[in-house]
Formats: sequence, structure tokens, C-alpha cells
Amino acid sequence: TAWGKEVNGLQGGLGFRPGELGVRRGWGLATLVVRVRNVSMKEVAFQYCPESDWTRLPEVTDAQGKRISIKGGFLPNNCSLKKVSLAPGKSMELWQWKLNLRPLSERNKPLPDSPPYATLDGPGKFIIHYSWVSAWKLDLKPPNTWAKLGTGKLEIEVRPDAPPAGKKGAKA
Repeated sequence: TAWGKEVNGLQGGLGFRPGELGVRRGWGLATLVVRVRNVSMKEVAFQYCPESDWTRLPEVTDAQGKRISIKGGFLPNNCSLKKVSLAPGKSMELWQWKLNLRPLSERNKPLPDSPPYATLDGPGKFIIHYSWVSAWKLDLKPPNTWAKLGTGKLEIEVRPDAPPAGKKGAKA
């Protein structure tokens, strides 16, 4: 998990599921996970809307820092706010999202309808992060005055080739 800066006792993070790595051989879906952890010495209460985070996609750049456009996401019809109290030193998953990795030759093809996920075209090294994760601390009035909670920058490498015969490839 790539953790962002601490904001009011919390850190946002973007990572892979347990056991998965940042090198992806071949095309298909990679699952990324947005997490939050309590780095303070006391319990932190907050609320979040997991559906709302599909209204914005994360920022993506290539290895040289050039912004890369990804497509996808959806606009939710409603938001089911979830209230959470996180103990000191604990972390939790806020949501997972699917990143559809496909070759540049498919750039102009339509996006799949379901499940909702983002699409990234082409091989290479990419840096992905959220500059803002929607989590509002409950004890501030109003909650939207809370400073931005972002994730760290997660690197994923997409290689178009399959692993050599007889060797297991790394998962995304």
C-alpha cells in the first residue's frame, strides 16, 4: 500500500490485494484497493461514501510524469454513508476498484458496461494515486471543512508479454 500524508490522524492508501504485486504480465483486470489507517493515539470516527469515489477517477501518470487519461467510472444514483470508528494503529479497506488493462490497439473500442471499472490502455509503468479520498471526520463542524486526505503514489507496471514457459508470472 502506498500511504499518503497524515491528515487529522488518518492516512489514505492505495494498494493491491494481499499477495498481489505491481507487475502485471498480459492484459485483463487488476484490482486496486483504497485503504485508510489510523496513525493517531486515539480512536478516529469518520464517515465515507464508497459509491461517490467512482465519480472521480484517480490521477495516473507514466514513468516520465506525463498525465495519462483513463476512462470509465460511473455516477451513483445515491450515496450510502457509512460511519466508522477506527482504533489507533488499525486500518481498513474503504473500497476496491477494477482497472481494465488493455493494449493500445483496443484504445478506440467501446468500454464494457459492467462491472464498473476504469480502463488503462497500453503497456508501461504507471503511477496511480487519489489526491482526495472522501472520508469526513465526524467531530468537525461542518465535516466538509476537513483537510484533503489523499493516497500515496502506487506504481504498476504492465508488460504485454506472458511469463516465460515454466515460470509463474507476478500478479497485478
